[in-house]
Amino acid sequence: TKSNPSQRILWSGVLLLVAVIFTLFTYQVLRDYFGFQTTTKLIVKQVGTMVGQNSTMLLPSLHVCPKNPDHLNYDVLFSDIDQRLENLTREMKQHMVLYFIAGNGFMNTEIYKWDIDYRNSVGRLVDLWMGPRTMMEMFRFVFDENGIQCEDVSWKSFWSFERVSHDYDYDLRL
Repeated sequence: TKSNPSQRILWSGVLLLVAVIFTLFTYQVLRDYFGFQTTTKLIVKQVGTMVGQNSTMLLPSLHVCPKNPDHLNYDVLFSDIDQRLENLTREMKQHMVLYFIAGNGFMNTEIYKWDIDYRNSVGRLVDLWMGPRTMMEMFRFVFDENGIQCEDVSWKSFWSFERVSHDYDYDLRL
């Protein structure tokens, strides 16, 4: 049977919209890769094909991995800085966290663009912020305890999550 012209226009519009969205997402991934030299982790899970295995997959899995080290809970970090140091601007607190991130080997922080005297003064403030805590304790505090986790960004009413490995991959399901 022939479809009517209005259905053809509707489905042509839907296909065009999908193509535009696909192009935009592809552009964004490539721009982020070339701008930050990072990649999105893609995992293909093979559905059971042997006899006796369930060979149906209801929904594809989506793995969310932060690509940058600065996915942090800044409110908690800034509050911790305020408890140890007083009268600091928000910008200075941001620079302290950025300096700490750079000091742990993460790239793309661009603190090398700061004046050497400013960089040294921020480094002294970071040392005061650390106080008696070791570098390992600070690393755990900043990244493990106050890093943004999957459950912080997923919508509870639409998504459920299951942690599938220690490197912060999540299997999200509708």
